[in-house]
Amino acid sequence: MRSVYYNLYDGGHKIGAYTPMELQTMIQCSRSLPCEYAADGKTYHGRYTFERIEPPARNEDIATRWEQATRRLRTSGYDLSKIKIMLGEDVANGQN
Repeated sequence: MRSVYYNLYDGGHKIGAYTPMELQTMIQCSRSLPCEYAADGKTYHGRYTFERIEPPARNEDIATRWEQATRRLRTSGYDLSKIKIMLGEDVANGQN
């Protein structure tokens, strides 16, 4: 399971992205406070605001997802040599 991250803003200026545990140490708040305040748009101590963000993907997460996707294709029973592979812009332009 990946950690939840929050962007921390001080007076509207982004400070960085942190986990609730890091924020607890930095600004002396409870670990649940960033979640609650981000959901409600509240300001903590009249200066800090929070925004929940997706954590950055880790290389092993990408490798695991790649392995799962390719395994599904390899074991699908389809003749993969008959599948036409198209680039995203070809699909967008309607080229076949």
